[in-house]
Amino acid sequence: VVFVCRGCGSMLGAISAGYAMDHWARNRPHQLFAGCLVLKSCAGLCLPLMDSVGKIGLVLLAWAFCSNAVNAIGGTLVCIRYGKKMGARYNAINAAFGTGALMAPMLAQQFTAVGWDPTYATWCIAIPDMVVGIGIGLTPFQMVHTDLAEPLIVEDQVRWRPVVYTLAFVFFVVAAELGLGSWIYCFYHQEIGFKSSVASLINEVYWLGFTVTRFVGTAAVMFVPPGALLLACTTFGLVASVSLLFVQSPPAVCLALGCIGFGISAGYGNAVSVLRQVSFISGFVQSLICIAASAGAMAGQVSVGVLLHHHTGVLEGRQLAVVATAFLIGAFAAMTLLLLLARRHEKREVLSCLHQWATSAETTVCRAAPPRGAEEEVTMGCGTPCFGNGPHGSS
Repeated sequence: VVFVCRGCGSMLGAISAGYAMDHWARNRPHQLFAGCLVLKSCAGLCLPLMDSVGKIGLVLLAWAFCSNAVNAIGGTLVCIRYGKKMGARYNAINAAFGTGALMAPMLAQQFTAVGWDPTYATWCIAIPDMVVGIGIGLTPFQMVHTDLAEPLIVEDQVRWRPVVYTLAFVFFVVAAELGLGSWIYCFYHQEIGFKSSVASLINEVYWLGFTVTRFVGTAAVMFVPPGALLLACTTFGLVASVSLLFVQSPPAVCLALGCIGFGISAGYGNAVSVLRQVSFISGFVQSLICIAASAGAMAGQVSVGVLLHHHTGVLEGRQLAVVATAFLIGAFAAMTLLLLLARRHEKREVLSCLHQWATSAETTVCRAAPPRGAEEEVTMGCGTPCFGNGPHGSS
């Protein structure tokens, strides 16, 4: 119930924010962003006060709606402001997600250690959100964009084939990320029987690898093409996921999950950066990307739960690895199609530039050439004509 409510709220929030950004909030996006952030903080403040699954589900739906709306608005603003140079900035946004995912369980553990209800840890996130949202709403804002921003032009700039490949990749990679991340502690503590401290350490190592890669990727994308980072990291994550199928000891599991987190976390941001090289990213496209991520998160989390509840035998103790590997194979296939398409687009751009250069050079030569019959004799140092119609005839 919790996963489904959160997933549905995320998808509704993304599509609503994308529509608003494309149609009526383009000149005042900071107000929309601030409003969603304040509403998200209100839902976070209410969450610990709920006393039934139904109420928790409704609050989580509202929280997820506003949270993914903030994500969609922020991503769209970065795409519009920085255009094809958005790679480092977009990766930085995703690095912030990894930081929160790493800190949240630590914060809940501290509340538990001192005897407080860990659900009240959401207040430590909601209160800063409230302050930041109010501050953004009251700050004068002027949109400066280096990209196309008019709604009538934007739709003509979107190429839907690479968009579809990116959506497929985001769905699969986020399903693997959160299918693992949401279940690591419970799975290894309750199902496998690791000590609570060991399961907690494994969870923290996974999210640490996840976060470190996103910060490293933020810097690396300024020097390495996002497509190269995407290929290297996704391949590494898939290999690590396959290795998780064959390991059982805590140190080996910890190492494998750390490598998976390190490998797959750079996928989301770099895939969107590759997409921006071949297509404009409007508010609607950004909302579709957020919806794909939300659907992937829900699919990954539910898939692990289904396997834990219904399957034993050969899958016993390997449910997390099976889910992660299956989704990463899908992500690898979608990534391959996207990179091939981007490569073809790059070649077409190079050929187009060469053609324009050749045409421009030919036009310049034609304009500079003297009229027929009026050419001057051009001689080399010895006096012998090099070309032209001089008194010695044509040469």
